Amino acid sequence: MKYKYDNLVSIDNNGYKVEVNENNTDYIISYGKNTINDFNKKAKRWPIKDKDSKQLFNTMENICMKFALDWETMENQLNKAIKSADDTSIQTKETQGGIYENDGWIINLVKGLAGKISKLIKL
Repeated sequence: MKYKYDNLVSIDNNGYKVEVNENNTDYIISYGKNTINDFNKKAKRWPIKDKDSKQLFNTMENICMKFALDWETMENQLNKAIKSADDTSIQTKETQGGIYENDGWIINLVKGLAGKISKLIKL
């Protein structure tokens, strides 16, 4: 079975390629030489369970030290990628009834319907 991973970071340095991918629950580190044909199938993989970012950074630092890769660049790219992936900023939109956050309009709709239903029951 094939799994779909979102690519967070990909870096080529000193003849090696390192990719950090994620799915819903894990980070997957893939690393190997740049010259590998079909990198996604043949690269070595290192799973990080439960999206533990501390373990991800420790593992990446060890890989960078092992292959003499630029750790500072990789660390900066990882920080940016993880922050953008975890960004849960609330987008607001203005409608006739006022400003609603994300799916707050559903809650307001249900509350409005509940009020109308209770009025009908009282009749």
